[in-house]
Formats: sequence, C-alpha cells, structure tokens
Amino acid sequence: MRASNNDKPLDFIVGNKIKGISNLIKESDFLSTQEYSTALVEFIEECDTPMTIGIQGDWGIGKTSMMSMIKAQIIGSTNASNKSNFGVVWFNTWQFSLFGRDEYLGVAALSELLKIIKDQFSIQENNDNWKSVKKLASSLSFSFMGVGIDGKKLASEEGDGFEDVSKVMKEFKEEFHNLIQHIIKSENLDKIVFFIDDLDRVKPVKALELLESLKNFLDVQNCVFVLAVDYEVVQMGMQQKFGIDLQKQSGKSFFDKIIQLPFVMPSSSYNLVNYLKNLIEPIAAFKKLNEDEYDNLAEITTLTVGSNPRSIKRVINYITLITKMHKTGANKSQQGSFPRQESSILYAVVCMQVAWPEIFNYFLLRPTPDRIKQIENWDHLDTIPFINKLYDRTPNKEELKSKISAFFDMFFAIVDEDGDGDISEKEFIPVYSVLKKCKYTRFERFQEPMDQFIDLVTENEGPDSFLKNIYKKSLWHISSEIDLKISGKRYSTLVYKRRQIGSLVTMKTEPLLFRIDFNSIELINLMPENNSIDYQKFIYPLQDESKSGFGRTIIDYRALSSKSTESREILDNLFIAMEQRFMRLHPNN
Repeated sequence: MRASNNDKPLDFIVGNKIKGISNLIKESDFLSTQEYSTALVEFIEECDTPMTIGIQGDWGIGKTSMMSMIKAQIIGSTNASNKSNFGVVWFNTWQFSLFGRDEYLGVAALSELLKIIKDQFSIQENNDNWKSVKKLASSLSFSFMGVGIDGKKLASEEGDGFEDVSKVMKEFKEEFHNLIQHIIKSENLDKIVFFIDDLDRVKPVKALELLESLKNFLDVQNCVFVLAVDYEVVQMGMQQKFGIDLQKQSGKSFFDKIIQLPFVMPSSSYNLVNYLKNLIEPIAAFKKLNEDEYDNLAEITTLTVGSNPRSIKRVINYITLITKMHKTGANKSQQGSFPRQESSILYAVVCMQVAWPEIFNYFLLRPTPDRIKQIENWDHLDTIPFINKLYDRTPNKEELKSKISAFFDMFFAIVDEDGDGDISEKEFIPVYSVLKKCKYTRFERFQEPMDQFIDLVTENEGPDSFLKNIYKKSLWHISSEIDLKISGKRYSTLVYKRRQIGSLVTMKTEPLLFRIDFNSIELINLMPENNSIDYQKFIYPLQDESKSGFGRTIIDYRALSSKSTESREILDNLFIAMEQRFMRLHPNN
C-alpha cells in the first residue's frame, strides 16, 4: 500500500466490518501518527462524560484522517468484546455550508444529527423518547445560539418570550439526555462518541454557533464529542459576531469552555521522509534517490509548503504532470526520466512555485547563481515585484524571510556539487535542463544581461575587457543593492535603490562609457587617502554633454591600473563612496 495523491482522507471501514484494523492503520499511516490516535482512544475509554475533544489544525493538515483512525480503533475495540462498548456517530457539517441559508444552518445540522442517531440505532418512530425530542425539534425555526426557536409559537403563548426560549432549550436538552440513556441501555453501551467533521468549511460565525448549540443542547452524560475545528476559526467567528475587542478578551475563554481536551495535530513531528517516499517513488524521475536526498526533500518541503499533506500532494501531482509532459523513448510513450540531481532540483523548483509564486516568477526572469544569492538577502527580498502579496499571506514576515533564505541556501547546496561554495556555469547546467523540461523556458542556458552587454563591449574593446575582468568582480556587480538594466543593445542603466544613478554605454568609437550622476569632487573626497593614487585621473566631470549615457561624472576605466586587484579595490571604494553620498542626498532611503 502507498500514500494516495488525491485529497481523500484515510478511511478504514470496509462495509460494516473492521479488517485487521491495527495493521491496516499501521500500513496506511505514512505520517506516523498512530501513537497519538491510540492515546486519544484510551483517553476516550477512560474519561468522564460529557467530554468534548477538539482536533485542531489547518485545513488539510489531516484532522479527518486522525478522526477516522480514532473511530476505527474504537469500533475495533468494541467488536473485539473488550470491557467497554461504544456507539459511534459520524456527522459531517460541510454540506450545510453549500446552500447559502445561513439562518437555518443550526436547525438543519441539529435535525440531520437527530436523524442519523435514529437510523443508526434503529429507533422506532413510536418510541416515547424519540417522539419527545422530535416534538421539541419541530419548533426550531430561526437562529438562536446556533439553533432556532419558533417565534410565532412563543408569541401566541402567554409569558415572557425569553423565559419560553430558555424553557425550550432546557426541555430539549433533558429529552435528548433521555434519548441517549435509552440508547445506552438498549444497546448495552458505555458511551456514544460523536465525530463532528469539517467545521472549518463552514463560515466562522456559523461554526461558532454550531459549537454553541452542541454545548447548550447535546452536551449530556455518556456522550463524547470529537470535533475537527481549528482555534483560528473560533477566533474569526468571535470577531465576526462580537467584534474584535471582545474576541481578544474572550476568544480563548470561549474555546476553553467548549473544548475540554484541545489536541493540536502534530504536524511538526510528521514522518515526512516516509510520507514523501510513498508519494514520490511511483514517479519514474525519483526512483534513484537515496536517504540523504529524501532528507533534503523533507527539509525543502518544511521550508516551503510546510507539513500540510494537502499542500504536499499538490506538489506531487504537479511533478507527476511535468514528468508526463517530458516524454522519452522513440514513440514518446515513456514517462520522463530525470537524473538524480535534476530530480531534487525539480522538487525544489515546484515547491518554490507552489509556495511562493512571486519569488518563483522573479527567479525565472534571471535563473542564475547570482540570483539565488540575491534572494537570500532580506533587503533584496523587499524589492521583488509583488512581494507584498506574499507577505500579506503570512502571519510572520521575518519567519517567512528566514525560510526563504534557508530554502535558497539548500537549493544552492544541491546545485553546488563539489561543495566549494561557488556554482560554476557547468554546475548550473542541470537547473537550466530542469527549467526547460518543465517548459518554464525554451533556452538551454540563461545569459545574464551583464554578460550580454560584456559581449557587445568585447566586440568593440577586444578580449581584455574591463567589464569582464575587473568591473564584474567588483561591488558594482556583486552587491545586491545595484542592478544593471539593459535598455537596447548598447545602453545600460545603473539602478541603486530603485533610482537611476548612472549608465554604461558601448559604441564602436567609444568601447565603454562609465558615467555616474554624482559630483566628482565630492566622490573623490570620500575615497580613502592614498598618496600613490591620483583619483582625479579617472574620476572627473563630463566635458562633452553630447556624449551618450546618463551621469555628470566620468569613470575613466582606461586610466585605472592594469593590475586587476588594485583596480577592483579602487572600484569597490568608489562604490562605497557613491553609497555614502547617496545616503546623504536621500536619507530616507
């Protein structure tokens, strides 16, 4: 048996029988959560009643599967003729959120639950307990604390309306208690366990009202309620119903009053390696991965889509689609094959796309090692187009940035095969290969705009290109603060903190014009003192206004020393001086 890649939760019931339930759960529990479900079953067996247990966690985290495991073990325990006998009722609330009749939600849910109880325990229509509960239930019509009371009936009777509402509520709870006791006695049961699923699919304010109705009407002796409900849903319901101030003051108190045992899904301890193996192994591209590589995939998963099984399955399904697009063989009928390293790269790229589409799109604009290093920089992250959309989706911006940095550090390590901390052009070829196989690009390799410009300059200047040998190794290129925007074949704009600060231009008659828009004397004064260097020889004001480019100061690269280390040091100092001058001119930046 392997993990399913669809969105269906675990279900262990085959007809009306449990077949080897303990082994079946063990075979299906790829996340290794059975010990938690077993402990919860033991708690249910031993706890005093009434009792309400809340299974908490995000949508898709596995709450329904956990409840299915508990339910199966309880039924298996009862069928095995253990000391305790349990009745089990499963109630799904999601269908009541489909029709837009919110005012009748509580009534419909309560009526449906009563019908399930009647059918499941074969209660006859003429049973006195059933008739009493049914009679009171028939007076429910409009919402009050999650259920409804017939206002017309109250208005036609003598007495205070609120007193009559209170009376109906009390009578209903008493009659429901009598019905439960009848079932307990006739079925020889110790407890009835109610599983209430999908409360997080209902509007938060209505989920809140359903919780209120459970507590006010159904919370009786011999009953255990196991609810799939996220604490955040209750908080949102409190805010919508009572306002944010009361939600802050009373949200947790309300939740604690409803839920006696809050159980948070243990997603941080999920066995993701095992889970991923069972999902990925059927895909041909991942047949050759070893244990260390699966560990890396698990860490990549945690950093990007998290440990939510639903999100992980989305990644796996998309990877499956990609491998089907990339056919191999003479008749193009075989599922695409990826070398081992490319498999890990493929997984990382798809995780990035699913979790952070804004960063993924930005990476595709310039898929290079330098881009990876840039995105690791928190300050650079803030400059990515539409990044605020990503920030708005996360409650903790700094934690998100930390995960992004850690992810790209792992991505860098996967590509850096020799582990020297630098990715060569050859080492980056598998990334281009994956991007092309995924149809993200049609190119065999990506050429940096700077490299495109260098090629043009080299044609005009010759092989000893200043840009290639000196400029590209300096802070002017390495710093994540500055960008080179290619504008046509010969013109490039230097951009610092989103402001145009200069330009690089190449022409046949002028192989390289390096201009920046700062006062030359002010820049020279900010350069470190060095008696052996005459800065005015290569930093001086523009004399010919007709020259191409932008910037009032010329950086004469030909006047620099031919020694690359000295020239780079001078350029780095010039960059630092430019930064200092920029911050004085624009202190808010």
